[in-house]
Parts: sequence; C-alpha cells; structure tokens
Amino acid sequence: MPKILRAVCDLAVLDLGALWLVNEHPAVLSCADIWHQPSVEAVGFSRVTMQTVFPRGLGLPGRVWANGEPAWILNVMQDANFPRAPFAAQANLHGAFAFPIRIKEKVLGVIEFFSREFRRPDDDLLQVFVTVGSQIAQFIERKQAEAKVHTYAEELELKNRGLDAAKSLPP
Repeated sequence: MPKILRAVCDLAVLDLGALWLVNEHPAVLSCADIWHQPSVEAVGFSRVTMQTVFPRGLGLPGRVWANGEPAWILNVMQDANFPRAPFAAQANLHGAFAFPIRIKEKVLGVIEFFSREFRRPDDDLLQVFVTVGSQIAQFIERKQAEAKVHTYAEELELKNRGLDAAKSLPP
C-alpha cells in the first residue's frame, strides 16, 4: 500500500495519503498505512493518524465510511468534523479528499489524501478514485480469501498429521 499511496501522491501532486481499514469488532476504522512527501513535516499528524480510530460518521474517513461516497474538504481547519485539524495545521495540510474502498455496498476501508494547497473539488478526479477504490477492494478481498484458504489448508494438514500419528500408535 505505501507504493500505491506514493504513486497517487506523485501523480496527483498530493502531499500525504492514508489507508483506513474497517475493523469489524469493534466497528471502527483504523489507519493501516500512511505515506507523505519527504518535504512535508508530518510526524505529529502521522502519529495521531496511526493512533486514531474513527466510528462511522466521525472525521473524514468516518464520514466516507458512513455514506459510502467520496468527500472533499477545501480546508480541514474549517471543517467542524475534522478532529485532527490541529495536527494538520502543524503539518500545513489544508485540502483533503477521501474515497471508499468498497465492493458493491460493503465498505472495506477508506483512502484519504491531503495537500498543502486549498483545492477546489474535482468531481472527475473523485470518480476516477471511486473506480480505483473498487479495484483495491477486489484486491483486498482476494488477499483475505487467499489467507483463509491458506489457514484452512494448514489446519487440515495438522489434523491429518494427528490422524497419521494416532494410526501409528500401538493398540
């Protein structure tokens, strides 16, 4: 994911990107990864982002999770629903947008990006990222399914070893 965040930041001239994933129990978003341009002093913002969890509706990631739609903030310092504003101010981050990582109606996570500039909403850009979010969701779902298959195969192998060991015991 850091490579994807960096590539998007480089291509779209953005300063910081973060990946948030849904945790089922408890139902919150937590930051799984973050990347920023070397020229951005974002130690405090990065630290608080990695330590923060958001329920549905709270903060930029929580609002995207709640409605399943992308969101754009012209200036995070003036957004009443952006609890990390003091840390964004320290990093000189102003503009932000986020989009869901979803398959059909199920949101698996959110990706958010920030810039030091005040940027006007760009609906075309957001729609491109909605498509990107869908592709990332398919990748995540496939990786989760592969992990489940791998775990099941390991459990089955251990079970079979136990049966083979039991067969070799004297009566």
